[in-house]
Amino acid sequence: MTRISSIPLLCLLFLALSSPISAGLEDEDQLLKPHYFDSQNIERRQSLAGRTIESSDHLRQVSSPVFQLCRDQPGQTAASNGTIQSILLSGQTAEQKCRFTIIAPPDYQIQMSCSVMVIVPYTNSYLTLVNIIDDDVVKLFPSRIYTLKLNEMSVSASYRSSDRFECKWTTVPSSPPATSEFKLCRHWQTTLTSGIIRPLDRDSGPSRSCSFWLQAPIDHQIQMVCSLVDLTITSSSLKILSAADASGDAIVPNRIYSSIRNSLTLYS
Repeated sequence: MTRISSIPLLCLLFLALSSPISAGLEDEDQLLKPHYFDSQNIERRQSLAGRTIESSDHLRQVSSPVFQLCRDQPGQTAASNGTIQSILLSGQTAEQKCRFTIIAPPDYQIQMSCSVMVIVPYTNSYLTLVNIIDDDVVKLFPSRIYTLKLNEMSVSASYRSSDRFECKWTTVPSSPPATSEFKLCRHWQTTLTSGIIRPLDRDSGPSRSCSFWLQAPIDHQIQMVCSLVDLTITSSSLKILSAADASGDAIVPNRIYSSIRNSLTLYS
């Protein structure tokens, strides 16, 4: 698993027509000079319908409807932003077990951050987000922004009176602000013919693990080169899966990796 914020990373990807090696790779100077954009775009600035999300704190301040899990029915909303929180159970020991679903428009994803997360350990209590980009999340980290893969998210929980949580969500466009620039743990797939992949900026807390999937037409092949890979934590890793010359080993900077077929996965 990788603490994404600690990895200075720049990976360039593109698709080659039929041929396993594209002539475009021969000019590495040209390949490794991408157009840079504001790398803080996800955490510092994301506009949607006239609103601007400056940070996870601002995400929690947007005026929006408030729902209480297990009380408000039918347990579903299409609101573009809102709050889901636990019920004050007044000493009740019985578990409340419910699911709440949020639905966004087809071209949007849902982002959620929990400012309050008090789940008593060594009990059957839990709070999970279904279909988030992060892999293997056992416990949500307070104030971390989690992004959903698709436009529908479910909040699933089992909790007692001793448990507390408050989570806020908003909807963001699925496509990157810049046409071909992606962030690990913010974006999770693309079919574009070229692009850049970077880590999230200013992400703190425990390690997080995410995958990014690239899909080409059936008669194409994907090639990737990472000009910068700096793993500053011993347990960090960055791997390319389904590449002919990778075999799940750590990525070597400036080496050209070619997909075996028409798909490739970057895993960190």
